[in-house]
Amino acid sequence: MPRSTSGSVVASAAASAGGDGGAPFAVPCVFAASLGALCFGYHLAVVNGPLAHITAYATGAANNLVAQGLVVSTLLMGAAVGSLVGGKMADTLGRTKSLSLTGVALTLGPLISFLLPEVVAPQVKLSALLFGRTVTGVGVGLASSLVPLYISEISPKRLRGSLGSVNQVTICLGIVLGFLANLAYEASQWRVMF
Repeated sequence: MPRSTSGSVVASAAASAGGDGGAPFAVPCVFAASLGALCFGYHLAVVNGPLAHITAYATGAANNLVAQGLVVSTLLMGAAVGSLVGGKMADTLGRTKSLSLTGVALTLGPLISFLLPEVVAPQVKLSALLFGRTVTGVGVGLASSLVPLYISEISPKRLRGSLGSVNQVTICLGIVLGFLANLAYEASQWRVMF
């Protein structure tokens, strides 16, 4: 089957079926792509509960407001970078490969956040944690630009609005799951939440 400009066999199938025949292919792909949006919401929310404990672990002081601000804002700074490069990345690599790389960032970032601080010297624990949060942020930013683009391109015309809203719903669901993780785990178990 010929590939479309988006690099997706699913988009080609939907286009060759007259726009509406791709629904059986598009719906599962939309939900799979929306996992990026779920991670977006989750990583925005999950840090709220254990924030003081994370900064106490990384700096030795739970009330270090600068460290708390950095732990939260590095995700957002990474997201700004990811969202700025997401469009060019999608044009260069295609939507599917770009979403795959987004998944890599969303997997490596949390792993770096809770593994790297354990193996570095105590004086650089905060820097290691911030590096992991930044990588996660790049994944979040990529997801915020690539997921809606991918969904709009693979969705049949008659389902485009409904499937497009799945992105927003899964961001909200991710936020809810992040807060539920805060309720389910003690703040000292922040690594499990990440």
